[in-house]
Amino acid sequence: MAILVTAPAAGITPATPHTIVQSLYAPYLADQMPDSAQDSLRRYASKSLKRLIDADDACMKREQGICNIDFDILIAGQDGAPSHLAITDGPATAQGQVVRARFDNGGAVEVRFVFVRQGGAWKIDDVEDLRPQDDPIRRDIHLKKQLSGTTR
Repeated sequence: MAILVTAPAAGITPATPHTIVQSLYAPYLADQMPDSAQDSLRRYASKSLKRLIDADDACMKREQGICNIDFDILIAGQDGAPSHLAITDGPATAQGQVVRARFDNGGAVEVRFVFVRQGGAWKIDDVEDLRPQDDPIRRDIHLKKQLSGTTR
């Protein structure tokens, strides 16, 4: 089942993990690629993920180039755009939720968003780019590991 993705009304902050993920993909579907996936994520990031994003931004300024991540984690690549996007809710508890975005971008892609409750709001605590087992090009990427420089 495909889900129509629309952006929330201006000035309204998405309240659920599902609507947050919808809002992250809305610019791509409108052919308005954001300057930075990390900047898009920052608004919804948990405190720990936000610290890692900020540290990576500082590194990029200091090094005048790429530091820990050199691709758009939301579309699992350096370019392209998601097509055939389907967003599904995974397991949920009072303090956590998983939402999956599945789409095509030069092949099948699944991006999993791990949410936590912080300060009464849903926040993204990690983003995982999951690759099919038979994908010879890339392994699974976990944004927190990538940003902290502790990749496998």
